[in-house]
Amino acid sequence: MLNIIKGLCIILSLTFLTGCGTKGLYHEDYVSKEIKPNLNKVSNTKVCLKDYANVIAVRSNSRPNVPATEIALNAGEINTNILNLFTKQYFTKVEKNCGNESIYIDSYIQSFKFDLHTFGGGEIFVLNNIKVFKDNKIILEKTYDIQADNKIVLGIFAIKDTAFDSVIELYHRALFEFYETEFKKDLIEGPFRILCQSGKITNTQGHRYEDRNRRRAICSRY
Repeated sequence: MLNIIKGLCIILSLTFLTGCGTKGLYHEDYVSKEIKPNLNKVSNTKVCLKDYANVIAVRSNSRPNVPATEIALNAGEINTNILNLFTKQYFTKVEKNCGNESIYIDSYIQSFKFDLHTFGGGEIFVLNNIKVFKDNKIILEKTYDIQADNKIVLGIFAIKDTAFDSVIELYHRALFEFYETEFKKDLIEGPFRILCQSGKITNTQGHRYEDRNRRRAICSRY
């Protein structure tokens, strides 16, 4: 019995010192509550998303008393699926790996890093290269530096099985928030004018006064 206890202690010690590996898989339920299904959608334009399946294996940035841990993140699959959910809020026709459509979005996760904190919580660091084509002409090309900590998901470290599950959820939710904020702003206010051309953006109900004037001014030029 004593030998068994000693053996368990050795195994636990090694686990703590060396960390372990975790698979980062796609879970739609992480962002399902953020999806807005009842928005007015563009129906006369087809959007094609380039489908990636790259897996990024990365070890955490170790801190005192926190074992180094590796996550094999399905970075490409998760990103493509999150982009798909985001895009389908605004367009009725969205497909993956299709031909030369009106709008083609190539979103590639170049790198992913994460950091676990000593007393719970964590941070993620993502580089996302995005190219958007309209009628085979590039209209947006940009590398986005996405950083987020566990404050984006209130209390996730209290309800998840492990801190690593929380990091994976954070990756999902940070991507969705990025598409809904920074990326969407670049599409609307940058060279991407599909929403203006379709007339959908002229529906400004619910926008602040300055946003309505700014968006109308943008659309009036196209």
